[in-house]
Amino acid sequence: MIGSVHDLILWLHKRFVDALAPVAGASGQGQITVIAEDKTLVSILRPGLTGLLDAVGLGALKCLLTSSLRILNLANAAFIHAELRHYSVPW
Repeated sequence: MIGSVHDLILWLHKRFVDALAPVAGASGQGQITVIAEDKTLVSILRPGLTGLLDAVGLGALKCLLTSSLRILNLANAAFIHAELRHYSVPW
């Protein structure tokens, strides 16, 4: 349920993240790797590029205790979305 602008922004963010893998796969411009249950890496890189996240970084993220993890790996940036099961706003 959306009860505030903050909730709307989080909802839109989640919809964007959830759409990354299907859109990248369908467009042929991304490589999708399932690194663990409900943990997905989407790489949108030109052939030969490794991206910002190396094997050590990806290994650490795979061990992250989350209910859901989506990673977008780009040449000069990485977008990481993790549901950490607890969220608080410091008001």
